[in-house]
Amino acid sequence: MMVWMADETGAVTFVNRKWLAFTGRHSRDELGNGWTASVHPDDLPPLLDAYHRAVIDQRPLLLEYRLRRSDGLYRRICDCALPLHEDDGEFAGYVGTCVDVTGQREGTAALERTVEHLRLVATHADEMIYRLRIRPHRHLEYISPGVARVLGLSPADVMDAPLKAIARIHPEDRARLREVMVAVVDPATRVTLRWCPPDGRIVWAEHRHLPVFDEDGNLSAIDGVARDVTRQRELEQERDAQIAMLDGLIAHMSDGVFAQTGDNQVAVVNAAFSRIVDLPPTPWSAETPAMLRRMARERLEDAGEYPPADDGDLLPAGELRLKDGRILEQQQFSVPLADRQVIRVWQFRDITLRKNEEEELRTSRHRLRNLSAHLEAVREEERRALARTLHDEVGQLLTGIRLEIAGAVERFRQAGTPSSFPIVDRLQAAVGLIDLSVASVQRVATALRPPILDHLELLSAIRWEAALFRRRTGIRCRVSARSLRIESRSHTTVLHRILLEALTNVARHANAGTVWIFFRQRRNGVVMEVRDNGKGIPESALTSPGSMGLLGMRERALAAGGELRISRRPAGGTSIVVTLPLSSEDRVRTGSADV
Repeated sequence: MMVWMADETGAVTFVNRKWLAFTGRHSRDELGNGWTASVHPDDLPPLLDAYHRAVIDQRPLLLEYRLRRSDGLYRRICDCALPLHEDDGEFAGYVGTCVDVTGQREGTAALERTVEHLRLVATHADEMIYRLRIRPHRHLEYISPGVARVLGLSPADVMDAPLKAIARIHPEDRARLREVMVAVVDPATRVTLRWCPPDGRIVWAEHRHLPVFDEDGNLSAIDGVARDVTRQRELEQERDAQIAMLDGLIAHMSDGVFAQTGDNQVAVVNAAFSRIVDLPPTPWSAETPAMLRRMARERLEDAGEYPPADDGDLLPAGELRLKDGRILEQQQFSVPLADRQVIRVWQFRDITLRKNEEEELRTSRHRLRNLSAHLEAVREEERRALARTLHDEVGQLLTGIRLEIAGAVERFRQAGTPSSFPIVDRLQAAVGLIDLSVASVQRVATALRPPILDHLELLSAIRWEAALFRRRTGIRCRVSARSLRIESRSHTTVLHRILLEALTNVARHANAGTVWIFFRQRRNGVVMEVRDNGKGIPESALTSPGSMGLLGMRERALAAGGELRISRRPAGGTSIVVTLPLSSEDRVRTGSADV
């Protein structure tokens, strides 16, 4: 049977393989109005007129016309089509079927077949179709070429020796075949038989029989259709093997699995679940899900502290701690089945070892962070001591040397001998070098530990660093802050060091014109933000393990009990936000200043 489909405009959108085999044309040539190329020229105008009027009226079609077959002959076609509609009633097109009725019109082959036989031939032309005549004597009246797919024999071979063909039935199905051939069966009944072709394969064929009665109501023939379902049987066997393998995996997996059907019955309880939840190894019947849930909940430590489970839930959601100290991780998912049925599955994993390792890792990180903070504090103290030594001792020593040399220069000048003039020049050059050395010592001491941090509050130090940064780089630097006084020396040092690192990054990488430094008071904490209007930090730099400067800033903030966030601003530039907690003796005073 040839099948075609069209859209709401009448343009053909699909033709099946029967149509293409009949016309001998390609699918792309038939779409749209291409199918009209095979219509007889005399039939085309009235055909198109009737077709277009039916499309406009959206009514069923019943057309008859001549269509050119692949061998060039025109065959008379009966074309029947029904309109299609969307769920909302909108017209969507047509679906139609075409039957070659040339024989009927010529009054030849139509008289030799019954209507049911025509239906079977038209519907199952690719399958093995046969007619077994019962009266007046039993014989095989017809068999289609599809017999080669099932029996591996040609229709002629079967017609010449039908008993040899029947001998191809599998020995275990011969009795079943005899019952089917003599019984008047329901046409809806399907019988599966095994056949043994000459190539040694076993072909599973699904048979459907249609009884044919004569005018007196006696069974006169049996029409049958056999469909090769070998691949389907193989898939079913593969499915059964996969189910068996899945059952084996569930039974032997280390994770506990519990499954419950939509009607609140137990589907699966594997041995690992019974072992993890410490349940007795009793075969669970389908009537015991409530008992199983109650027994499993009794194993929880402080079960009353967990939120109550919803109806049908096995255990509360999230991580579960048992009375024996073990910790379980629970995952729940649903498996949709046919007829909108759902199986709910719970998977439980013993994560006690992982939790212990995570706790050890957190403890180790905490200790390392404390060690890093201690080393940083020691280093800051060493910097402070070294800066004080350079400023006090080395600076005083250089100043004393300068005074001594200056006194010697004055004596040589008072002597006024010409031979002393070169010596005076050398001594004055030495005084200049000493002045440079003093300036270098002061610069190094300031870099090690700005004295303003020890003598003034943090905000003054920030303003001083901002002014110094502007003079050194030419980048505008604005400080907007409330008057802030932090008693904790460690917090002051952390904020100062992070600010210096942030300004260094701006000078090196940001290509910015302005830097803003904000201080804000928060409940039990202080927030410092360094923001620029440069090109913005790349995303790769935020997660790069080689960004040691960023890592150092984060570690300083974490060691002080705070946090640091670095982000690329949508309007351009980079924002670094540091949040540190304040101790009870820290004081915050309102006010503002700009540099």
